[in-house]
Amino acid sequence: MIIVLGIVCNATSNEWIWADGSPVDYRPPGFSGHLNQPCTPNGEWYYNRRDANTIHEGYWYHYTGEATVNYDIHCVTELKKSLRFMRMTA
Repeated sequence: MIIVLGIVCNATSNEWIWADGSPVDYRPPGFSGHLNQPCTPNGEWYYNRRDANTIHEGYWYHYTGEATVNYDIHCVTELKKSLRFMRMTA
C-alpha cells in the first residue's frame, strides 16, 4: 500500500514543506536523503508500508520520474442533512 505524502516544494526557499505551508519538522527513522536537499518542483513523496515488495517499513520515498502515476483516492466524510430532505413532523 502506498500513501502519497503532502510534501511539496517551496519554490521561493527551495525547501520541502507540507502542503499547508508548515515546515517538515518530523522525519521518520527511514527517509530518502532528498528531504535534506534543495527541493525540485516535479518531485513527490510517498510512504510505503511493509509488504512483500518493500524493503523498508515506514520509509519515505522520493520520486522524480517522468512517468505518469495514477492514484485512487478514497475519502470518508460526514454529510450534513439538508432541510429539503428532512421529514417534518407536527
